[in-house]
Amino acid sequence: STIYHVICCIESFIDYTILSFVFFLMVRRPPRSTLFPYTTLFRSELFVQYRILVVDDDGSANNYGTNVNETLEITNSLDYLNSTGLYSYETYNVNLTDDGPSFDPGTNSAGLSEYNAVIWVGGEMLNPLTAWDMANLTDYMELGGNFWFIGNGLWTAADQTVDTFDQNYLKIQTVTGDSGMATTLWGVEDDPVSHGMEYNASIGDPNADYLTPFTGGIGFTYQNDARTRFNSIRFEGTPLLNTSIAYRVATTPWLMSSLNNDSSKAEFTFMMLRWFEKPENRVEARITKIGRASCRE
Repeated sequence: STIYHVICCIESFIDYTILSFVFFLMVRRPPRSTLFPYTTLFRSELFVQYRILVVDDDGSANNYGTNVNETLEITNSLDYLNSTGLYSYETYNVNLTDDGPSFDPGTNSAGLSEYNAVIWVGGEMLNPLTAWDMANLTDYMELGGNFWFIGNGLWTAADQTVDTFDQNYLKIQTVTGDSGMATTLWGVEDDPVSHGMEYNASIGDPNADYLTPFTGGIGFTYQNDARTRFNSIRFEGTPLLNTSIAYRVATTPWLMSSLNNDSSKAEFTFMMLRWFEKPENRVEARITKIGRASCRE
């Protein structure tokens, strides 16, 4: 009898917004065969989509509240980016008194563990993250998730307390609540997210916060025109317990609606997701300095 050895070869590469695995099924011929020892029987591809979850927790009308619908600022930006079909996303709506999504998926419900990136829109909602939410987000980041919180209600002038979740996972040391923001949102030179950003923010947000980073945290947008104080902090590194994996987190305690231009909102969203390693076929180039060159014979 003839014994055939079956080998499955896997080649992986990034193709736009999906991770594509190419499978080759190869059969090894008997040792005495004079033919090439392997014959490819078929080639197939398995596409794994980069999944984005937008958590709508802003306390607006569709959450049975009265706040401005800040989630629309994010979903409109994603819709703009998705004009080429590369930025699809899913939403999870949180009612006023409810918790957000669980870590594991349930029957007909989303689970954080199913998504490559989670954008949690708190908007103007006060204390949007419940103890249950923080426990699930902790599990998500401990397993290498990408988490972005945006909204001005995590802290206020009356409650600037930084708890262990804020320090250990969001990497925030101190908060000065309701500090407002400059009329320009300035990026930080050489930062992978914000380098070259200079967004008109004259609409403003009086309830935006001033943050200082905890160990490992990095400020990436400035709260003031002097560019000495931060109002966004990000972190990339290992979580507190699972040191075998890395996660990314960003906290922007201001409203996206404070930016005047839709193009700025879309670009900020794009840069955040690119930092989250969302596969992308675009090349980002931004001129930040123009010099003068001269030559002589």
